[in-house]
Amino acid sequence: ENGTDARFERYVSEFIWGASSTSVFPSLPFSNIFHSFSQSGVLWLLKQQIDLMGVNAPRLTAYLPSISNVSAAFPNLVATNCPGFEEEFGRPFTKQFDHPSQNDEFGFYAAAKRVWRKQDATSRALCALHLMDYACFDLIPIPDLCQDVFSDASFNERLLKSQQEANEAMAITCAFCEGGIPDPGLVVPKTGGLTCELVKATATKEVNGTDTCAIVQNEERVCCPTKQVGDGDDA
Repeated sequence: ENGTDARFERYVSEFIWGASSTSVFPSLPFSNIFHSFSQSGVLWLLKQQIDLMGVNAPRLTAYLPSISNVSAAFPNLVATNCPGFEEEFGRPFTKQFDHPSQNDEFGFYAAAKRVWRKQDATSRALCALHLMDYACFDLIPIPDLCQDVFSDASFNERLLKSQQEANEAMAITCAFCEGGIPDPGLVVPKTGGLTCELVKATATKEVNGTDTCAIVQNEERVCCPTKQVGDGDDA
């Protein structure tokens, strides 16, 4: 039933076990990240941009740790960190904006708040899910329960093990234009219309040292021609 604690608790459980990766926004793979991790989700997109553009990629330079008084705080953030930006953002918001979900029609937000107040296993799971928010955006205050979760020895052991496994997986992934791609939209000749961005995406699915990886890396001549011989593959 919509709006119940049990439904929200099941959502959290299924999200942790991966069910949400195929059931929430199947046609928009990054919507999962942006909707469930509204703060640190942007880092995923920035990482993609760095992979494609290298030193020319946009970077996060400031953020709001709270939406309290956002109508004045956001224009101030822009004015302080984005010199020369449009004057429109230099003053408080004057228009009323509505979002279809703001009235919590299905009671999902209310259920989430009730479950959090229980401070039980589901609440602790929420702390774990938002670990990246607290780690990467250190101006956000960490609730006492989450501090307890993050200081737990078994939690840290599992976290370090997961990171080690991720590092090992990345080490064997086919490398392609690691210094960035000047023009991600450039169409690579004789690939059936594939852009450099899509070729790089193909590389991430292959393993270093294979014939397929070597064929893909051959397109570095087109996508990142400034790569030097000796960087790991022929330039």
